[in-house]
Amino acid sequence: MDYERTRGLSDQLHNATVLSATRGVQVFMRSLFQNLFRRASHGRRRSLAGSPVTALEKLEPRLALAGDVSRPLLERATNLYMDPSMHGPQPVVMSKSQVVGHDVKSFVISRVPAGSVVEKLDTATNTWVDVSTKPTSSNPRELLRLLKNRLIQQGDSLRWTPKAGTESSAQQAFEMIGWDDGSELLGVSEEVPGAVQDLVAAPTNAKEITVTWDAPSRGDPSSYTVTMKTTPLDPKSKPTKKVTVTAQTSFTASQVNPYDDFTFEVSASNESGSGHRQVIDYASTTAFAAIASFTMNPTAMLAASDGSVWISYEDSTVPTVLDNIINDVTPITLPSNLPPQIRQYVLSDGVWEHQTTVLTEGVSYGLAEDKNGDVWTANNTSHQSWYGHLFPNAHTTGVVQQITSVNGSYEITDPLDLAGGPLPETLIATPDGDLYVGVFGPGLANGMIQGVSDSSGTWEVFTLNVGPFMHPIVGLAAAPGELWALESVPAGHFWDLPAKLSTHSIIHRINLNTLGTYFKLVSPGARAVAILPDSDPNTSSVAITDHHRVLRVKFNGHHLKHDGSVRFDGRVTGLSYAADGSLWASSRGTRGGVSEELLLTAISSIAGLPAEIFVEIEQALGKLPEPTGTPGFIQQVWSPGGQFAAGDQITFPSSSRIAEGIAPLTGPLSSGMWVRSANQPLFLPSAPFSPDGLNAVLGSEEGQVTLSWDPPETNGGSEVLHYAITASQGETMQSKTVAGTDCTFDGFATSDLPIYFTITATNFYGTSHAASLFIDSSGNTIPEENLAIGFSTDNTPVPSISYIDGGGPGGIDDSGNTYSWEAMGDADLGGTRSAYNLLWNDVIFNIGSPNQPDVVKANQQTIQAHGEGNIINLAAAGVNGNQENQEIVLNFTDGTTETWVQSFTDWCNNDNVSTPTVFEGESVVSMQMYLNTSTGSRSDTVNYIYGYSYPLPDGKTLENITLPDNKDLRIVDASLSAYAPVEIPNEFNTFGISTPPWQVANHQGFDGNGNYYDSYALAGMASPGGAVISRGTPPEEVTMTWAGAAFALGPTPTSNSQVGGSQGPQNVVHAQGQTISMPSGNFASLLMIGAGANGTQADQTIGITFSDGSTANWTQTFTDWCNNGNSFPPTPGSVLGESTIQSGTRLNQMGNVTGIECFVYGYDYDIPEGKTLTSVTLPNNSNVGILGMALVTAIPSVPTSAPQNLTATPVSLNGLNIVWSRPEEVYGGSGTQITYEVTVVQGTLSYTDDTTATTLSLPQGLLLGNSYTVTVQPKTQYGDGTPASLTQVYPV
Repeated sequence: MDYERTRGLSDQLHNATVLSATRGVQVFMRSLFQNLFRRASHGRRRSLAGSPVTALEKLEPRLALAGDVSRPLLERATNLYMDPSMHGPQPVVMSKSQVVGHDVKSFVISRVPAGSVVEKLDTATNTWVDVSTKPTSSNPRELLRLLKNRLIQQGDSLRWTPKAGTESSAQQAFEMIGWDDGSELLGVSEEVPGAVQDLVAAPTNAKEITVTWDAPSRGDPSSYTVTMKTTPLDPKSKPTKKVTVTAQTSFTASQVNPYDDFTFEVSASNESGSGHRQVIDYASTTAFAAIASFTMNPTAMLAASDGSVWISYEDSTVPTVLDNIINDVTPITLPSNLPPQIRQYVLSDGVWEHQTTVLTEGVSYGLAEDKNGDVWTANNTSHQSWYGHLFPNAHTTGVVQQITSVNGSYEITDPLDLAGGPLPETLIATPDGDLYVGVFGPGLANGMIQGVSDSSGTWEVFTLNVGPFMHPIVGLAAAPGELWALESVPAGHFWDLPAKLSTHSIIHRINLNTLGTYFKLVSPGARAVAILPDSDPNTSSVAITDHHRVLRVKFNGHHLKHDGSVRFDGRVTGLSYAADGSLWASSRGTRGGVSEELLLTAISSIAGLPAEIFVEIEQALGKLPEPTGTPGFIQQVWSPGGQFAAGDQITFPSSSRIAEGIAPLTGPLSSGMWVRSANQPLFLPSAPFSPDGLNAVLGSEEGQVTLSWDPPETNGGSEVLHYAITASQGETMQSKTVAGTDCTFDGFATSDLPIYFTITATNFYGTSHAASLFIDSSGNTIPEENLAIGFSTDNTPVPSISYIDGGGPGGIDDSGNTYSWEAMGDADLGGTRSAYNLLWNDVIFNIGSPNQPDVVKANQQTIQAHGEGNIINLAAAGVNGNQENQEIVLNFTDGTTETWVQSFTDWCNNDNVSTPTVFEGESVVSMQMYLNTSTGSRSDTVNYIYGYSYPLPDGKTLENITLPDNKDLRIVDASLSAYAPVEIPNEFNTFGISTPPWQVANHQGFDGNGNYYDSYALAGMASPGGAVISRGTPPEEVTMTWAGAAFALGPTPTSNSQVGGSQGPQNVVHAQGQTISMPSGNFASLLMIGAGANGTQADQTIGITFSDGSTANWTQTFTDWCNNGNSFPPTPGSVLGESTIQSGTRLNQMGNVTGIECFVYGYDYDIPEGKTLTSVTLPNNSNVGILGMALVTAIPSVPTSAPQNLTATPVSLNGLNIVWSRPEEVYGGSGTQITYEVTVVQGTLSYTDDTTATTLSLPQGLLLGNSYTVTVQPKTQYGDGTPASLTQVYPV
């Protein structure tokens, strides 16, 4: 056996060599096969007499080809790219040596991309020959001619013309294949440039590497050739090579896989040729051979918080056995075992080194780090050798041990026996500081959980008083106050019930305070469990590996339920977190089809060697084919606040072990991730944590703010390259990218609207979630808890706020989607935004600013309502589905409360294309035809903001409101307004609202044809589809609300006797030209609720009479109450001045719910300013029905108080610096934008300017000794506020 054949084997041996082992190993392996065949062969044998037997060593060699046949060795195709620096002047002329240097004799141009042209100089005719031509003939002579043109040899010149229109980007020039034409390599001229200097390769952005260099010390290069060779981490992917020619002294490779290895070769070129290549490698992943697979099998792994790595190993007989074989020692004696141990590895000067070895009492099956940073191990003392696999129950002792640091060295404590002597399967540390061990003992019902705690001052073992469990506890996960335990049959434990014969695995959720448990069955063979953090304290969930899936199981406060799954192309067995808090699933991969696997397993049992060792030796000797299995991989399944879905897969060489060993992935929340790749630890860095410690300080200059921060707690195992900061104020946004930990913004109106900062950290592997800071006009921090970015300007990405900082991915729906600020302001398509407010008729909602946390997530918090009046109004919506029967508590100043129960439709109407069928007391405030996604792109999904009103009890003053505990309810704003009901009982002239199931035989009805509104539906006691929610006492009084007003409907029947014969309570006004008097007062608008009947009643004229004797006509269309037979309400805005405010189903005269949808609409008439309404005359059309009327109080004409703290300070050149602060009272709330009109008057001099800031400078022009007056007038969309002024002599 020659050295090359054994090198794969010898490289893996620990302190051993096999260079002289040829005969001993072959004889040893052959004898095992012979012994097995002798024992296993029963029955008839085929005679080999007469059959030729040829020794493997004497196979006849193949005949050699004729020696005069020359076949150049073809290389892999390489693409040549030209960066923008080489695009002009065109065409680009280059020599052969400028492309491939002097080390390659020649190459063939194999392909030219469409659109570009490549030509070769024919020196005989001094003409350029097109080598871009594709073959069109099969004639051999023609093909040879084309091939000769495309063969580029030493001394040849090329010229390339890029494809038109792509001069601004790197473009492929041609594809080439190396070709040996048999010529001699030419020497290098003295005029050829030397080698480039100071070659450096470093990451400059996420998935981006930049190579820089200095020009050679000699020669005058005209270009540089950069060859980039990529070796993928994925063993099934092929290496690639890319050549780029550039005039710059740098080269950037973007969108690379950061886990691959890269080699860059750079040479300088000019017309005389190319200099020598300089080579530099870059690899960010770090692998090290902790102990090779031939010696000791790793059993557990821990990435500690100090950056070191701990790996535990089981004992092994293999080194001594191999040593005996190599040295031809016979007979082979069984050696004393290498003791089980734990090793620590540290990173020193970029190299992982073995630092510490700690011998353990038994083999470690779990490693964990406690709250003090000490490492703990849970050991199986029965497993002292490979033979322990065959006799696992010879001992039943399990222990835990603590590894502590003492004076710079590590010591291990005496073992603590696990109660009852069970064997450990897994070990975890909880957030509370305790440790828990999942164990199994002998016999049936052998699973249990034991804990280790120092609550008494010393570490003690205790048994958790739950269980026992039928199967071993193979996985544990902990969150504050709860423990999740996975009960399953561990694979490979053939002394227990085989996993494939087990009926199920079980996930248990244990309350550590009460020891109350919940459980749910999952598939057999589940292997690992991990916590999925949940912002809701009443719920929690976990991920569970289940063969080719990862399941999500959620505890909703009452029971466990399946909550989705992710499927993988391979069996997943491990779960762990990356540095950014995301959860990853891992697969060891499969060794693949080695047909002798079962045979070898039997051999290993007889020989006393593990089967995988035997397989590796056989493969090293060339007797077995290489495994054909799949590589190992890790794949993200969840990101903080994001979706439970599979992300990109990262593959690596699979482990050849048959035994389970350690999970491929480990290191929760550490710097990057460690995977076990072919039994060798491999470090995969990841995106960093978010920056921490954000702080904003207002600058000395107006509008200046400096933001500072601390670097991320964990950089993901890769240096942070830069920070990206965005500052938003109103519709103004500024963005900066810096390398340091502070930056300054200028130009903000710091005394007006709040400012919202977001910041991310980027390393080579990606970008962190954003950290954020929200400050008010004084620089004070605004708490972001329970707030969401609800509105964004178009084309603006919504930041994914860091999970670790308690946020989420942002957006109105926790998925990054938002209302479009522009669409909300598009009145032609249903938007009702005006500046920083939504207008719901005469109700004003303050909506804050876009790109900031401005929407409230309901979480049982108390919020204030701005304004004053006798009715509370909400602008709100549900997300992630309808949110029904939410309880909002109204808190009054006298200490009493009242509960408002309201249902909220989903903001996108559950992705329904039809108009929302609204709940009781709900109507559309603003409709947007599209929304913005997390990336800033547009999604053509119609979305809505809904309005809700609730009248306050007489004599009560609202102090605040308490929201329900439901973060899927979003509150845009809460405001108070005033209204006055219009009394119309004397005007009721028909019976149009009835109560099922009583028959009504009077042929009245809302439509005059015996059809009625359902009183249950109008009272909110039936769903919009007509299903009765409550069949209790029929409603005696029905009140409907809309747009800041409440409407008391007419009397509804409460007994069968009230609807018999021709009788029935009169509760609808059929328009017949009657005049209705209005209450006196200053009102802004008249609201009516009703509908048309027997078809839409278009352009109805309503007479309006004012107190000054003047009149006006209000022309209004009334849509049919059943929308002309449609099952959905009209599109908002389709009828001017009309809104859908209630829906239900129609009753017929038999008292039956027909299933025909009917609606109540609202109508708004704006009373002209300065006018007082006295009466309304209805049209003479009984197909118009009115259910109620109300008047809404007018908006104050002067909404804002005077600016505060006005000062004027003289400056040089007869100028003036004027400063003030925001008015104390601003109508519409703190989010209302104010424009200030500043006027300075001195004698005949008058100066006026407008600003949104709270400072203004008058550069010059004032006269000494004369008095002047400064006036600052606040202006809002609601009108002019109270001015502030001062008069003084210049200078003061």
